Formats: sequence, structure tokens, C-alpha cells
Amino acid sequence: MLEVAARLVRTEGVGTLTLARLAAASGVTKPIAYQHFGTREGLLCALYQRLSQHHEAAATDALANRLHGGLSAQAVADIVATAFIDCIVDNGDDYAAIVAALLASPNGAAASHALRQSAIAAYGRVLEAHLKPGGHSPVLVSDVLMGAGERLADAVRRGNVSQESAAAVLAAMLTPLLQGVAGD
Repeated sequence: MLEVAARLVRTEGVGTLTLARLAAASGVTKPIAYQHFGTREGLLCALYQRLSQHHEAAATDALANRLHGGLSAQAVADIVATAFIDCIVDNGDDYAAIVAALLASPNGAAASHALRQSAIAAYGRVLEAHLKPGGHSPVLVSDVLMGAGERLADAVRRGNVSQESAAAVLAAMLTPLLQGVAGD
């Protein structure tokens, strides 16, 4: 049902997303949708988590696919920054609409904050093995990555900078905080 919900957000906008609409589009009954998500806010939270997991998986997979043979700090930063910018650009409008809808819901500010903290922690886990020993905490670096990355991706979507340039700027910010990875 989350895949259907994501498609509905992309094609019809988050404003039309209700549990009843999701049930109809998914070919299930309304009680099943309500049982699964509870409320529209629950559905929005699940969509946010889905996008966050997609981001984390993209960065983790990109790093894992390149680790054999060793990577410099610059290469690690390039991989993480590119994966992050690509995900935000690909999902940015949907992500922004989901966050806005969450914030408009009764418990949305608290839910949005909790979900963001979870996403920051997830990216912290991705970065942890690559941070310089004794350096900044993974959560702090992840928080900075997300904030800067989101603004850079917004600039890409507005046409103010290329996707490659945005990733390069984000990588330049990350590189001094990272260490290289030895080859296998």
C-alpha cells in the first residue's frame, strides 16, 4: 500500500491522499487501510520513513559497492553526497509535500521532528565508520549533511545549480570530517 500511496502523492498530490482513497487505489477495503496505518497522519509518517530508508539504503549501497579496493576521504564524501543529492532531487517535491501535510496534522510537528531525528540517526550510522577518529559525532555530521543537502537539492530543483555542482559542494563540506577506507 505504501507504493500505491507514494504513486498517489506523485501523481495527484498529497492533498488528495486519504486512507479511503488509498484503499480504493490499492484494491482493499477501508478497514484494512485504517488497520494498517490508523490515521492519515500514520500514513504520512510511513511515507516519510519510506523515503528516509530509501536515502539511507542508497548511500549505504553506493559505499558498499565501492569499498573493495579502498576509498579516499574525498571518494567517500563524493559517494555519500551524490547519493543524498540524487535522492532529494528525485523525491524532493513529494518529501516536501509529505512534511507540509504532516506539519498541518494535529500531532504533525512532534511526528515530523521524531521522523527527522530518526533519519539523522540513520545517516549517522552510514557515516560513522568513515568519520575521523576523535572528530565530530555522527549525529552532528549527519544533521549538517541533511540540512545542507536539502538546501542544495532545493537549489537544483529551482534550476540555480546543477546536480553535480550541488553534490560537489556537499562533498567538499564532508571531506575534512572523513577518513579514507583501506582496501580489502
